[in-house]
Formats: sequence, C-alpha cells, structure tokens
Amino acid sequence: MSGKGRGYKVLADANFPVSSVSRALGARELREDGHRISDLLEAILKFFPLDAYVDKPVAVMDPTASDKAKGVKVMIWDDYRKIIEKHEAGKANFDVVERFAFYERAKRAYAVVQTGYKQVVLTTPHPLNPCPHNRRDLDEFEAAHWLNYFSQRQNKAE
Repeated sequence: MSGKGRGYKVLADANFPVSSVSRALGARELREDGHRISDLLEAILKFFPLDAYVDKPVAVMDPTASDKAKGVKVMIWDDYRKIIEKHEAGKANFDVVERFAFYERAKRAYAVVQTGYKQVVLTTPHPLNPCPHNRRDLDEFEAAHWLNYFSQRQNKAE
C-alpha cells in the first residue's frame, strides 16, 4: 500500500462496489475476506500515519436517509474511533460522506481492500516522509513488509 505514497486507502465491506470503483482510475483491488476492518485498521495504523495536513483524514459512508429514519446506528464506528485514537490522538473525528460522494472519493484511492463489514477511507501522507506531528518513524522495511503482506494475500486469492 505504500507504493503510491500520499493519498487514499479504502477499507470496504462485502457490499461495496470494489471492482467498479477500483477500475475507475486504476486503484489496486485487494481482498481480505474473513478479516474485519477493525483488525486491518489496527494493523495499517501501525505502519501508515494519517495525514496531519488534512482536517478529517478518516471518512465513513453516511447511512441512507431511510436507515436514519429507522434510527439505525453504525455501532462499528465506535470501534474505529477507539483504534484511531489509540494510534493517532485527536484524529477520530470522521468526515461523514454521502454514499455516492464516498464512491467518488474511493475512486481516487491507491488501494481498495475488500473485507467483511462497513467501510472507511484513510488519508495518509507519503510513507517515507511522515508528517512531523506523528512521532512514529516509518522506515522502508516496515512499509515493504506491509506491502508484501497484502501482495501475498492477493496472490493466494487468485
């Protein structure tokens, strides 16, 4: 995931149109069937900081009007907030994006990772030039290790 540097990384659920979104501008489509987004989010944030120069580097898809009318709450967002706050204090204020606007944002992603439930867009800085506000030191080995992990998972799926 580090190959393109600054930009969007999308973690999407099984119902997200990953193939069509990925094909739009050539995003890398990855499958992580059986993995929860919260587990992947935990792993990704160990290697990739969120962009310190973006007000809301995490975006989630707004529930539909009909879901809101029914009082549907997206409980998994609380898990996402806890994970993000653990790794990136003060960054858990989500940009809640309307469904089709979310798809458009996802089309500009470097990687779209399909998982089991719900979706989130992460905005990250260039991995070898991390933001000064993030005290983690990302080195090339860690970034290469993470990219290798996803490549191996993708090869097994094919």
